[in-house]
Order: sequence, then structure tokens, then C-alpha cells
Amino acid sequence: MHQAMKDPNPSAERLHRKPAVLFVVGLVAGAAVGVIYGSGRFSRERERVPRPSSDESAVTYHGSAASSNGPASGMLAGLLGAGSAGSLDRTRAVLAFVDGVKSGDFAVQIDEVFARRRGNQGYDLIANLYQKWVESDPAAALRHAEGLEVRNRNAALNAVLSAWAAKEPYQVIAWVEEHGNSQESRSALHSALRAIAQDDPEAAIALAEGSKFVDRSNTSFLYGIWAEKDPRAAASRALSIPHAQERRNALWSLASQWALADPQAAWDWGNGLERVSERDAVLRMVVGAVVGTGDTSQAIAFLEAMPHGQGRQQALERIATSLAGSDPEQAYEFLRRQASTSGEEQAYSSILSQWARSDPARAFQIALEELDPGNARNSAIQSVLNEVANRDVALALDMLGKLDEGSLRQASYSVPRTLARNDRGAALAWAETLPGGDNKQNAFSGILSEWAEEAPPGGQ
Repeated sequence: MHQAMKDPNPSAERLHRKPAVLFVVGLVAGAAVGVIYGSGRFSRERERVPRPSSDESAVTYHGSAASSNGPASGMLAGLLGAGSAGSLDRTRAVLAFVDGVKSGDFAVQIDEVFARRRGNQGYDLIANLYQKWVESDPAAALRHAEGLEVRNRNAALNAVLSAWAAKEPYQVIAWVEEHGNSQESRSALHSALRAIAQDDPEAAIALAEGSKFVDRSNTSFLYGIWAEKDPRAAASRALSIPHAQERRNALWSLASQWALADPQAAWDWGNGLERVSERDAVLRMVVGAVVGTGDTSQAIAFLEAMPHGQGRQQALERIATSLAGSDPEQAYEFLRRQASTSGEEQAYSSILSQWARSDPARAFQIALEELDPGNARNSAIQSVLNEVANRDVALALDMLGKLDEGSLRQASYSVPRTLARNDRGAALAWAETLPGGDNKQNAFSGILSEWAEEAPPGGQ
């Protein structure tokens, strides 16, 4: 343990001087749900969220047993029983609690969280407690995590190693290589590699390639970091990756990042790729990145220069979906101009589903009356009806009554399940009104399938 704490790489010294910056970027990639969430917010919220008053920081008990350890245990019990991870009130309460823990009490408090929690409760508490402990004594925090029983050890090591990785990434990698396993160490390795890549992406990639615990297909983010500094060097290195899927992942990551800084250069580079599948995928990523910046006109110009295929189809849908978020009518007109294949016309489903949230009557009218018969029309009608059924069962039933026999047959496969999920009685009554045949059979089958999935085991 102590041997692993020695810095195996001299370049780690320059990283020690930037723990705050590395902590924020280090916890983003590969973060485990819940555990790393709490750690990722800790250092940011700690500085900007005012500590609540004693009244504000009080947390209501929700059936948790009181502890004999005093007010701190009472607050801990309340935190385990109330609030959802991620809410501002809970974040404030967690930070207030962690700030109040004395340096010698981390082990006691963490042990109590593990003892009291049920299911996935308390991951944000565990992560924040370990994070603060690592700031003062990473060796002690690591010893404590290693000593836990298996069901708690993974979560604890994940929290400790990820927090430590932001401070001393080379030491974490050395420890993992000597003591770790893939389940316990994946998130920590990603955090350490991300921290190293901020200064030396080539070194981070070399470490990833040499580690027996790193899944290289999930390290494409390192090429995105490299692309922030030198996109052409990152691109040249990515093209030399022998494994096809690893190479594609790296190309997509760096193309997206490159397009944020210089979309035309990224586009020109992607357009010159020899492998058609990689070229189309990269161009799609460039379009998506440009859409994300809000420059829809540039994205459309790129789209119009793309060859037909899956890449163009996905790029078109990305643009249409973005437009539909603010102006569904504009998105619809865009698709009418640009969609030229049956595959591209499937994008109508996405935008009309969005449109149905604000104007269901108009979205349904377009799907029913303005689209040409075929799979795209059928999919659009079903998407609109499912969206409406989630919000207004009576309106959805009225729309179903306006469908012709063919459209009703298509809708009878999926829409009855959505109806049953929201109003089983209304769904059954509607199905009873259908004439005998496939439509009625499909409707009842969908309703009963949904009902069966909702029923608890044993009929309890």
C-alpha cells in the first residue's frame, strides 16, 4: 500500500499542483451512477453553495431508526430516508453534513451509512465523505475501503480511487495495476487517464493501451481531449488504431470535439477518409456537433453535401429533432424539402411526436392527411398516438376512431399498451367496441401484456 503511494512517474509532480481542476474533469468520464455523481458535484458545490442554517440543514426522519451517537446520526438517518440524489436541497444537506464531520470521524460515519442504507441509498453521502477524507489522508481512506466486505467494497473503492485519481493519477494507476480488478477500478482508471490527458494525451493513451484493466473501446474520450489541443495529431494517431471499433470510437470522439472549434476543417478532414463507413459516421458526428452549437444553417449546408446513406439519414434526423424543439413547423418543412428516401422519412415520427406535446391536433392531422402512405406514415401515426395517449387518453381514443382499417391495424400493435398504462378501463372499453378480427385481437393482446407486466409476482 505505502509502496504504491510513491509516484511511479516524475511527471505526476506537476499534476499535484492542480488538484481542484483535475478533480472536476477527472470525475466526469466513466463515472458510476450515484457514487461518482456525488463526488463530481462536491468540489464545485462546496465553494458556491452557502452552508444552510441549523434550521435549513435539518432533515426529517422517514422511519429510520434513531442512533445513540447523537445529532449527527440523526441527520444521517434523515439523509438516507429523504430526498433524491441530485436535488439542490439534498445537495445542500449532504454538503452541510460532510462539512461538519471531524477529521477523525470519517470511518465511523461511512460505516454508519453502509449499515443504515437500503438498496442504492446513500451513494452520494459515501462519495462525498470519502472525497473529503482523500483530501487529507488518501492512504487512510484507501485502507478503510479495502477492509470492507465485498458488497460495500466496490462502491467504497470506486469513490476513493476516483477522488484520489484527480489528485495523483499516476499513483492510482500504479495501485490499480498492482492491487485492483476491472470491476472495482474501471471508473478510477478513467478518471486518472482523463486527468493525465489534460496535460499529456499521448501519455494517457499509452497508459490505457498498456493496462490490463482498461477496456480500450471505452477510452475514445482521450482522443477528444487530444483534439482540443492538436486535432490533426489526434486524427493521425486514431487512424493507426488496428481494431476497427476502437478506431471508429476514437474518430467519432475527436471529430465531435474538432467540429466545435473549426467545423469546416473537421468536415474537410472527414470527407477525405478512405473508409466509407468511417467517413459517413465522422461527417454525421460533425453535423451533430454543429447542431449542438446552434448553427443550424451550417449543419444543413453540410447535410446537403453528404452522400445518401445511414450517415446522412442520422444527420438529417439530428437536425430535424433540434428544430422541432423550438419550431416544429420549421422542422416539418425542413423534412419535406430534405427527406428523399424512405429511411430519411422515418424522421417524421420523431418531430411529430415532439409536436404532439404542444399541438396534438396539428401533429395528428399531418401524420394522417399529409404524409404519403407507407411505413413512415404508419410510424408517425403511432408515435403521435402514443405521445397523446400518455397525456390525454380520451383524445387518443378519439384519434383512433378516425383511422382507416389499415392505419388502425398498424396502431393496434403498440398504442393499446400505452392506453392501458394510463387508463386500463378506458383501454378495455375501447377494445370491446372493435369488430372481431386482427385489430380486436391485437388490441386485447397489447392491453393484457401491459397488465401482466404491471402485476406483481404471485398476484399480490
